[in-house]
Amino acid sequence: MSKANGVASSKLTGETISPHVMKAEYAVRGDIVVRAGEIGKELKKGKKFPFTDLVMCNIGNPQALGQKPITFYRQVLAICDYPQVRTIQYMQALLPPAHVTRCTILWHQQKCNNIVQQLHRPVSD
Repeated sequence: MSKANGVASSKLTGETISPHVMKAEYAVRGDIVVRAGEIGKELKKGKKFPFTDLVMCNIGNPQALGQKPITFYRQVLAICDYPQVRTIQYMQALLPPAHVTRCTILWHQQKCNNIVQQLHRPVSD
């Protein structure tokens, strides 16, 4: 930790980072996933387990669990971030009307301003 202008500051470097972080692994294909794949094959061959379905959710795929994609929210946020896009002729054909309507409602409720401020908020040191 060093002091600049009387204010303590720290910098994350290879020397200051925890060795546990350096050793951490993200094993998308670890032992559990491999075993789940084997069980999936066994289920298809008719082997009995105390369950009938296997849902692979090791890689953060919420759609595998039936969750709808968050495309709607992403697009509404994009329109809130750049509302002028609603008036650009060729963009009007690309933007689903429900998204524009939701954005317009948010703007009238003055909620988009808060969203945009959060999106562009500088990261503090």
